[in-house]
Amino acid sequence: MSFISQTARIEKLKKSIAAFELDIKEKSRIIEERERELSKTQKLYEEQKEAKKKSDDVITVLEAQIQDKNEQIRNYELELSETEELRKTIMSLMESKKPKRKT
Repeated sequence: MSFISQTARIEKLKKSIAAFELDIKEKSRIIEERERELSKTQKLYEEQKEAKKKSDDVITVLEAQIQDKNEQIRNYELELSETEELRKTIMSLMESKKPKRKT
């Protein structure tokens, strides 16, 4: 091989190495950018996860309050029913104790 062809080959290899280095830098930049995006996405995911947990906690509290209110309503309805039964009994007793009119 001649000296000129070896020099040309060396120059060609240098250019290839420079192109590879440039490609590596670009790919490294893209990787860093994607890592930043991934980090942001993970942070948003964690925030959403925390918000969901808070929402679930609020839902649990509200469900417990609804259950308590339903129990109160059932108790009031039972009390009302008993009161109505007592009223009917009293009215019936009053009706039976009225003096009967003579015709």
